[in-house]
Amino acid sequence: MERPTFSQNWSRVSRLTPTLRPHVQMTRQLFRGEHWYVAHDPISNNFFRLNPVAHHFVGLLDGKRQVDEAWRLTTDRYADMAPTQNEVIHILGQLNQSNLLRVDLPVDAKPLLDRANRRKVKQWTGQAMSILFVRIPLINPDRFLTWCLPLFKPLLSKGGLALWIAWLAYCLWQFIPHVGSFIHDAESVLAPANWGWMVLLFLITKAIHEFGHGILCKRFGGAVPEMGVMMLIMMPAPFVDATSSWSFASRWHRFLVNAAGMMFELAIAGGAALFWLYETA
Repeated sequence: MERPTFSQNWSRVSRLTPTLRPHVQMTRQLFRGEHWYVAHDPISNNFFRLNPVAHHFVGLLDGKRQVDEAWRLTTDRYADMAPTQNEVIHILGQLNQSNLLRVDLPVDAKPLLDRANRRKVKQWTGQAMSILFVRIPLINPDRFLTWCLPLFKPLLSKGGLALWIAWLAYCLWQFIPHVGSFIHDAESVLAPANWGWMVLLFLITKAIHEFGHGILCKRFGGAVPEMGVMMLIMMPAPFVDATSSWSFASRWHRFLVNAAGMMFELAIAGGAALFWLYETA
């Protein structure tokens, strides 16, 4: 598909002299076999991903060089791989929306780049209109997780991972011979008399699940600025904001943060299985 090189709106942005905000952090990542760069604002916890060519272009924006000059330098170096003028406008707009860019916008450039307010209004409107999924932020758990980290750090290691695998293997070894009895006993679990306990256990398990995401994120140097309650198909459940893990350079660290909740739940499930075996012995 042909990409038009020039844009009729170029004159609105060509003389701008933007630059990334001083606190923006840039991380190089390997994603699906390709290298990307993630711009992360730790204050607002906003992200934007750039391919290497776009990263080169953004790197030329030092607050003094004009957009047009940076684009021409990028075009001279990368030729057909360089972003078109419309793509440059899109990149600048996305960076500006994410509050990652520092730029003085003239009146005629604002409609192109300054859409942050509309984005926030749209986000809040979408949440207000959603009946099945509503997030209510309550506290900043970062200090609590920082305090907990030394207590859990020995387990959040390669040795801890090996211990987790051994624990699950042992629990399965003990549990599998009794699967038939478990299925028979499980028929009574859904009785109305147990619904209250089921809801309570669900909330506790979800809290531990989210704690797993948060503590692993802290373990690898991320921030967890938000914790609250979300309505998940009309069921209240806790949540934490561990999106700072998106900026981790190591894909294994990103994977472990994403998997941490389930790993914590599986550890609990193993303990619950052994408890059931003890009670029915």
